[in-house]
This record gives sequence, C-alpha cells and structure tokens, in this order.
Amino acid sequence: MWEPHRVVTWFARLALVSLLSACSDLSTGDETRGAPNPCLLLSSTEIDDVVIRTVDHFSHQNKSTGNGCVWYDANNVGIYTASFTTDALPSGNSLAGLGVPAVLNAGAAISATFQDFTLFSQSNDPVKDGTVSANVQAASSVDSTQTQMATSEASYRLAQKLLSRL
Repeated sequence: MWEPHRVVTWFARLALVSLLSACSDLSTGDETRGAPNPCLLLSSTEIDDVVIRTVDHFSHQNKSTGNGCVWYDANNVGIYTASFTTDALPSGNSLAGLGVPAVLNAGAAISATFQDFTLFSQSNDPVKDGTVSANVQAASSVDSTQTQMATSEASYRLAQKLLSRL
C-alpha cells in the first residue's frame, strides 16, 4: 500500500544526512585527526586588516594530513593560506615570538609546531602598514628584499592570530 508520509520521511532523512555530511567539512577540525580548521579560527576581516588586498571568499581544504584554508580576492587569486597538518616541522630559519617552535621558510611561509600539529602560514601579500618586526628581520635571509620581509611579516602576524586561538 502506498504511504506518502513514509516517502516524505525517507527524503527528509536523506536530506538531513546530506546536510550533516556537507557541514562536516566546516567542523572545528577533522575528527579523525583532530586538526583545527583555520577557516573557523580566522575571519576575512582579520586578514584584510593585515594585508593590502581584500578577501572576497575562502575555501576549506580537507587533506589526508590535516585541515587547510585558502582566502581569495575577487579575481580568485590566493591571498593567504593556512593549514594544520601532521607533517613534521620543515627546515628553515628559526623564528622567535610565536611561543612555539617555528621557522621561516622560503616563499614567506612560516611553519610552527603546536601540540601534535604543524601550522603552515603563508601570505601572498605584504603587510598593509609596511612594518617588519625584529623577529621576522632576524629570521630573514640577508638577501631578502623589503617586500619579501613585509610578506613574511603578514604570514607571521596571521600565524600569531591563529595560534592565539588554540
């Protein structure tokens, strides 16, 4: 016998499962690894306050080793990338001031260890105010340009914000 309410109930359950599955990507972290989700820890406005370009949208990147987020401008060009992974801390110039072991890598990227995770923080834009901290200056190579150091500074400031929320 045809029972329309059972069909409606089945579709409602299917919709709920689909919704929960879609929302799991925006949870506080991948539950199987416990990696924090940087998309939920840092707002577009906070990035806009640090760098020159304006954030238009972001994309959550759920990878096998952790969670990441990329913030883009209106032309879909990446402004800032952050991820928490289970990867080991890469080699680089030692960087002070984050309260955890950290290094400044090539390409203005900063990596820092926190508990069981490594934070990767990389800005593609220099800081808005042009000021470079003594910590970033000390970790930068001697042949770094002012623009490279200002971009590293943006990575550094945004890493500070992320780490302060853990």
